[in-house]
Amino acid sequence: MPEIPVVPASSSGDVKPGVFSSEFWLTLLTTIATIGGQIAGIIPPPWGVIVGAIASAAYTISRAFVKSAATTSTSVASVATTTKVEDATSIGG
Repeated sequence: MPEIPVVPASSSGDVKPGVFSSEFWLTLLTTIATIGGQIAGIIPPPWGVIVGAIASAAYTISRAFVKSAATTSTSVASVATTTKVEDATSIGG
């Protein structure tokens, strides 16, 4: 039976906390720039709300992708490891 490759997750198997991610800092910078633009009168009020909502949605979606990928790679690694151990015991027995 062909051996299933083990796909390693990140070094610890965990996802970085949000504050340490580039997505967080980009969203924060966009929000601050939008608020500053509104205060300076450069960005009209309805557009400020729209930009803020888009930045927030983009952050939420990107974090969901990161967490989903980490969960998937961890699941694949555990299934692959389990399959490998079961194959080894069936050969010996």
